[in-house]
Amino acid sequence: MRPLKRSTELRHRVSLYLSAAERQLAEDKASDAGLSLASFLRQAALARRLTAIPLVSAARWAELAHTTANLNQLLRHLNTKGAGVVSPALVKKLLDEVQALRHELVTGGDR
Repeated sequence: MRPLKRSTELRHRVSLYLSAAERQLAEDKASDAGLSLASFLRQAALARRLTAIPLVSAARWAELAHTTANLNQLLRHLNTKGAGVVSPALVKKLLDEVQALRHELVTGGDR
């Protein structure tokens, strides 16, 4: 990704009208590419090759949400009851799950 130009180098603003569906599609594509909407539209308009960040399956995202919820419950419990009542095995299991999911997100599923 090229570095952003200084504000003194960006001198011309371009307006664009989109339907709600078109804007949502453009925002989704920008998000998939890891870009702001403005950067995505600029690169698309200038015919630069756009590369998307690999998407993880919905099932893996759901698993990540479940693990995150478990971690939040654990942290809430630790903050109210103290660390002595939490099983170290549970903490290790959650840590392993998060690390595995994180690896999958970074590598696109290659283990």
